[in-house]
Amino acid sequence: MATLSRLRFGLYMKDLRAGVGLAADEAARLIGVGIDELLAWEAGEKLPSELSVQRISQVYKIPENEWLQVLRKEKGRSSV
Repeated sequence: MATLSRLRFGLYMKDLRAGVGLAADEAARLIGVGIDELLAWEAGEKLPSELSVQRISQVYKIPENEWLQVLRKEKGRSSV
């Protein structure tokens, strides 16, 4: 089950994808993951790995350190 903060993270990811004008299937292909994986991130069901964050930052044109800070913060919350 997705927590509220994970849902926010997922919505953040979805908004960024929309901001660069990519459909989910196209973004998944460019990032190098399956569409189900991308949609699970956007639904707050899963978090991307740090390697995936590197790819996401390139595709979505977001500084990698910004992504990693958000991801590490969220991983810290989910371990509580």
